[in-house]
Order: sequence, then C-alpha cells, then structure tokens
Amino acid sequence: MWTQLLDDYVEAVNSHDTMKFAIYFSRILNGQVDMGRMGSKIDFNLVNKRIKCSITNAGSPYSDSDYYQQLFLASADLCKVPDLASDEGVKTQIATMNLLSKRLLDDPSLYLTPIIVLVRHLHKIVCSIDTPYPNGHSSQIGINTYIDALQRPFKMLLSNKSDHKVNVSAVHIFAIHLFSAYFTHNTVNAAINLYKVLQSTLLRESTSSHFDYPPLLPTSEPLFNFYLARAALAQGHHSQAYALLIRNKHMTKNLALKTLYYLLPLEFLQTGKTPTLGLFHKYQPLQILAPLYLAIKRRSLSEYNALLPKYEPLLLQTRVLSLYREMATQMSLLIVKDAFNLFNSPLPPSNHISSSTNTSSSTNTSSTNKSSSTNTSSSTATSVVTASLGKHIVPFHYLAKALSLQENECESLLCILVASQKIKGYLSHSQKCMVLSKSNPFPAISGQVAASQR
Repeated sequence: MWTQLLDDYVEAVNSHDTMKFAIYFSRILNGQVDMGRMGSKIDFNLVNKRIKCSITNAGSPYSDSDYYQQLFLASADLCKVPDLASDEGVKTQIATMNLLSKRLLDDPSLYLTPIIVLVRHLHKIVCSIDTPYPNGHSSQIGINTYIDALQRPFKMLLSNKSDHKVNVSAVHIFAIHLFSAYFTHNTVNAAINLYKVLQSTLLRESTSSHFDYPPLLPTSEPLFNFYLARAALAQGHHSQAYALLIRNKHMTKNLALKTLYYLLPLEFLQTGKTPTLGLFHKYQPLQILAPLYLAIKRRSLSEYNALLPKYEPLLLQTRVLSLYREMATQMSLLIVKDAFNLFNSPLPPSNHISSSTNTSSSTNTSSTNKSSSTNTSSSTATSVVTASLGKHIVPFHYLAKALSLQENECESLLCILVASQKIKGYLSHSQKCMVLSKSNPFPAISGQVAASQR
C-alpha cells in the first residue's frame, strides 16, 4: 500500500495533475502520523529521490519542468507537519494558510497544492471530536478560527476574476471541508447558507471562463454530492437530496454506508421502494433498521409506530428522525390506497362493509348493546350512501380497520392526508365516510411512480 501510494504520488507530479498531487501528498502526510513516522524522513527522501530522478532524466518529457520542481518544493516543508501536531503547530499552519491564500490568484495551480494539504491536515486535527494529537491531548484551537481560515481561499476561488483558470475540483474540496465542519459542530444554518451560495454561483453555471472542468476526482465528487444532499435535506428539499444521493456511483464503503442512512428513507418517500434483505446483509450496521422496513413491507402501521420510539436516539444522531416520522404518514397513505383498491374489488362493497363491521364487533366484546346498535345503524346508513353515490366512497370504519385505528383517529389522519394534498377528496363527518376523486384520488403515489420510471 505504501509503495503504491508513492508511485501514485510520483505519477501525479509527472502528469502535472495538481489536484491528485495534493491528494496523494496529504495521504502520505496522514500515513506518517498514523504509522508513527513523525521522526523519520526516510519516506520523504524516497519520494524526493524518485521525483528528482524522473524530472532530471534526460529522456523524460519533464526534464525541463522547473515549474513543477517549484510546485513540489512549495509543499516539501509540509513533511514537518506531523511534528507540529500541537496547538502551536496548528496556529503556525493556519498562519501559513492565510499567507498562501493572499497569493492564491497570482498562480492558483502553484499555491493550491500546499493550501489543500494544510486544509486536509488541519481538518483532521481541529474537527476531530476524539483525540487528534498523538500525545492524546485535544486541540484548544476554536473551530471558528479554522473555518475563517478555510473560507478565505474558498471565497477567492469562487469569485475568481483573474486571468488564471481554477480547477473546479479545488472548489469542491474546500466546500466539502466547510460542510463537514458545519455539520460536525451542528451549525446547520451555516451549511444552508453555503449551499445557497453554491447554488447561485458554481452550480448555476455548467461552464465558466474562470474555471477549468477536467474529469472530477472520484474521491471528491461523491462526497461533494453527499454534503449538498444533506444541506438540501436540512431545507426540506427531499427530491433534490434524493437526486444528489442516487447520482453517486463509485463510493468507498464508509461513504456508501453514510449515504444509505439518508437514501433509504428518502427512496421510500420518493418512490415507495423499500430495501432488500440483501442490502442489510451487505451493510451490517444497517441491520438495526431492518425491523422498521419489515413493518413497512407488512403494511403494519401499529407495529411501525410501536417500534419507532425505540429508534429515536439513533435516528436523532443521524439526523433522519423527521424522515422516519414522515414515513409513517406515507405508509398510512399506501394502506388507505390498498384498502380503497380492495373496497373496489369484484366483491360487492356491502360485503366489505358487513365483513369489516362483523370483525370489529367481534373484537370489542365489552361494548354495550346500545353502542352495537348504533354501529349497526351507522353501517347501514353508510351502505345506503355508498350504494347511491358509487365505489369512490369508503366508510371510515373500513379504513380504520385497515389502519388499526379508532374511527376518530382514522378521520384525523385522513384530514391530514387530504390537507397535505396526498389524497384528492373530502370527508363527510355526518355520513362517516370519505369521498375520493374519481379521476386521480392518490396524486402523491402517482407522482412517485412517475419519478421512479424516469
């Protein structure tokens, strides 16, 4: 792994790919920290020797590349960064980043590399909640200090009016680190503002004379979309968040797992689809959520509502609790649709009504004779209304039985579904029935089907 990383690093220099140069350099840097190589310069000397041989080789097309020699030397001193894993070191790195940012637009491809390397290393230290330093001490540098330093180069790149083109991947990298800092420290409003800035600038224009648009880095594009989706979700833009998440293809397993925590509920809300058991086997941490989705597949609203409170701490931690609460409403809509289709099956409506009435009365053996006679008269009245007006009218007690709710609870839920335009129709409280539109009674579900077919 280490040798391959060095080879990739050398290739990035040889191919004059500044973005990959920064990525691989930071991986070498982090590798030295993780593997306890702070006091050794063996790996650095090995890299330096390989690059020097490649550049000075008489037959090499890069033999006169003084520019990229300078590019390498500009970030070579950063190999000392692991020795600066302290508050004093962090302050020095932030000061260096501020200094480099002032010259950024003079030559973006030269100054971007050391800035990105510093950003990635600082992010690992400042945004870590656990023990970022090798000595086990926590950073005392404020997150706001880091964010301020990070915003300077980001704003300069985004508003670039110089003669130099900026690699759009660089903007993505800075945006990713800003999003990560905002969400880690729960400053969601700042993440929303960043999303709006990107929407009005970089994302609004597919091409710009101030940006270079090479193929995006496979590591940064999925992560960029992931954070855009989270910011869209924080504003209640479910369809935008879903479109961004399903766009991601080649992800690391860790990012795929994070994505699925948001994608699974969104996919059900947008398309009505539920995950397969194979997905839960592939991603073991997700198996804890399997009972919720099994309840959805069984169309058991009571089971789902009983399970949901047990999952609230986990869903709050992953910031998807509101989605799972909305899924209960969505499942209610599906159950109502299923009940409506059953009500309109070849079996006569009166048989449905009497059957459901008999079932309800058998489960309520403690009811008085007076309430039984009232229910019977209500069912009879509903039968008359249904027979006279058609099969688009469904009695409350029939839907209440399907939803495992009391009639008054069922009526309240139906009011919510109608008010939110998930069902087209109206309720008749006096006749205790629901009158649905003859043309398109369930527009929300029809919209889901259309979206899933696109």
